[in-house]
Amino acid sequence: MLFNDSLQLQHESRIQTDFDDKKDMFSDFFVDNNGNFVFTKGNKSSTKDFIQDLSLITKQPLEDTFRLNTLNLSGNLLDEIKLKIDNLNQHYIINSLFYTKRRGNVEGIYTAVWDINNKNVISQLFQNLGDSVRSVAKTNGNNKTALNDYFIRDIILKKDGGFILTAEDFYSQSRGTPWNRYDYLYGYPSFSPYNYYMYSPYSYGYYPYGGFGGYPFYNSMGEQRYYYNNILVLSMDRTGKPDWASVIQKSQYDDQTDNFLSYVIMLTGGQMHFLFNMLERRTQLLTDQSVSGTGKITRNPPLKGLDRGYQFMPRYGKQVSASQIIIPCIYRNYICFAKVEFP
Repeated sequence: MLFNDSLQLQHESRIQTDFDDKKDMFSDFFVDNNGNFVFTKGNKSSTKDFIQDLSLITKQPLEDTFRLNTLNLSGNLLDEIKLKIDNLNQHYIINSLFYTKRRGNVEGIYTAVWDINNKNVISQLFQNLGDSVRSVAKTNGNNKTALNDYFIRDIILKKDGGFILTAEDFYSQSRGTPWNRYDYLYGYPSFSPYNYYMYSPYSYGYYPYGGFGGYPFYNSMGEQRYYYNNILVLSMDRTGKPDWASVIQKSQYDDQTDNFLSYVIMLTGGQMHFLFNMLERRTQLLTDQSVSGTGKITRNPPLKGLDRGYQFMPRYGKQVSASQIIIPCIYRNYICFAKVEFP
């Protein structure tokens, strides 16, 4: 059902679509400023494979059918799909990490740019990330495996049609169950990031131990430890070629919950401020590191007015104005909200 800004119904469609939950993978659903409905559909050969076929699916406001636009992956395999609408430049931007073979290493970033008006792909690029980026991005191991634990987190648009892509080094370990990216992405739905409820803070985010009522999921998983490490920041032009790359160094871990880990981005004054918790003298402090438009990283002084006893959950923060961001936090088992202001 398509509504206008006054919540008046403009058009209603009912479309039956085939879906195999073991092989098909939908991205998030979006509506652009013209009323077009858009998402991607990936296909895997098996449950624990990466995406080998990808289509961009669109529906115009007054149409009652989907248009299937197949993208040529040239034999490469894709990870989680991130779709972004650039309403200013009339583009759909598709990003993913890509592999050249099954059970291989992450080679780099796949980017496809779709022109909304002409209804065609204007750019498609498989961009390998070289040793200069890998050597800084890795937390351990060799350069070949440096990007294997990274997940794309944010796509920030630029006026010229380019964008900023951020990816974070993340993995988890449980007693008796080693980290496995294939299970994390494509395994049991309750633990897959493609499951909406795993993304939603309203489903699991506010339980103190990562499970329902304070118990770990299914109890059989035992103790779970989460690791959130370095952040890779890539500035891409309108075709998907990187202009520069920067890496914010951080090391975070916690047991049974990852509510207080990861980061949030605050955009202000031509800077991207990355806010995240860091352990300082046995105390978790909300720190701020900013990245300029040229990729320069600045470690800013600690935020002022932080009262003791508050545990910030930056990953659930939300920017509400040009200079303010709201971040939920925990204080004596109560949920509260902090307003952080930038000059």
